[in-house]
Amino acid sequence: MMGVCGPSFGELIEHWTLVGRETDLVSANYLDTRLTFALLLKFYGRHGQFPRSRGELHPDAVEFMARSLKADPASVAA
Repeated sequence: MMGVCGPSFGELIEHWTLVGRETDLVSANYLDTRLTFALLLKFYGRHGQFPRSRGELHPDAVEFMARSLKADPASVAA
């Protein structure tokens, strides 16, 4: 679970790395929507619901996924 200080590197890998078919699903999206789609997909898989706002996505998770997708973390809507 994410702590007050943010997720550990191990938690980022465990919960925010695309695996299997997730990679195919994300790749099928336009470049400018891949990061947002990937974040929604992983958040839903972990919490069983979509985030109500960007504030529910920890900045470290957004940055981690942005690096893995070579995307701009600022592209995720506020």
